[in-house]
Amino acid sequence: LPPIIDSQPNEKYEVVSFYHGQEKIFTLPVPLSSGYQLLVDNHRSEYLKFSISPSTGKSLIGLQVVGHLRGQVFLDEVIQRESPYGKRINRSDLPSGLIHLTVFDQKDRPIAERLLFNRNPKEEIEVNIDKNDKPFATRSKIEIDLQTLQTQIPVETQLSISVYNSDLIQTQKKGLNIQNYLWLQSDLPHSIPNAHQYLQEDNAQSRLFLDYLLLTRGWRRFNWQKVLTSTPQINYLPQLHLSVAGKVTKGNKKEPVKAEVFLNILDAENFTFLNLTTREDGLFYFKGFDFSDSTELVLQANEYSARKQNRRKKNEVKRLGNKNVNIQLLDLTEFPSNQKRLTSRS
Repeated sequence: LPPIIDSQPNEKYEVVSFYHGQEKIFTLPVPLSSGYQLLVDNHRSEYLKFSISPSTGKSLIGLQVVGHLRGQVFLDEVIQRESPYGKRINRSDLPSGLIHLTVFDQKDRPIAERLLFNRNPKEEIEVNIDKNDKPFATRSKIEIDLQTLQTQIPVETQLSISVYNSDLIQTQKKGLNIQNYLWLQSDLPHSIPNAHQYLQEDNAQSRLFLDYLLLTRGWRRFNWQKVLTSTPQINYLPQLHLSVAGKVTKGNKKEPVKAEVFLNILDAENFTFLNLTTREDGLFYFKGFDFSDSTELVLQANEYSARKQNRRKKNEVKRLGNKNVNIQLLDLTEFPSNQKRLTSRS
């Protein structure tokens, strides 16, 4: 068993080990001055249990405990009392596989996480294979009889079979099979050497070794504290559709002008005509197009004239006002996402 040490805050610790004559040194995370302790007892065959205790000055009230297995949440509870919190869960109440236990503080920040393995005794199926004493010949049809038993009683079940050449597939030599891949390896980022040794038997020793393995696999995907304390800068928004944006200026000047803008999409299958009126800044934005190939567009504009607008008949689309304007197209990828976005104005 590994030695138990009384760690001190802000001190640095290392683990020195020897494997096949080689020395390995592992640097441990620096202990915090205060926090919460998540203890797990996963050595029993009938049940698993865990407890949470705070350091001096910390409160349990308001902490949230979430447990899930392959995305299926089986525990979501907010602690309502100060006394030590703990739970005991029967293994038969959960599927077999890797359990994720995460503790969140009162501000929904994850502060502790633990992985543990559950083996449901109700899912233990014994498979007997009968080859019918027939020799296997090259390219011949093979027939085998399978019998599934649970506590020596035939049961109906679903099976998966993999056939491979053990001389060609190296992973099989490491003991990777359907069972330990689906229950264990597929939920972990790095390969497990000799994965078969953890699930070959269901006894106290194998559960202990498996627990040691999972103690090294917490916080698997990213550093929660770093993510929660820093907001990543998003420079450009993802392009969800094609768009046309620009600014209308008066004549040869750079002075923006309120204008009417007309857009014709000359596509045989999706002929479209759109128009809008800008504000005084002359900015316009057409969005929502989805073309799979090149398409011709015609963009026109004229200075807005309130007086001439009154001459326009109902539902009539006609260019009115001074047409001596320029249209400057804008590249939306040049605008950081934290700037005010252009919106269509009609």
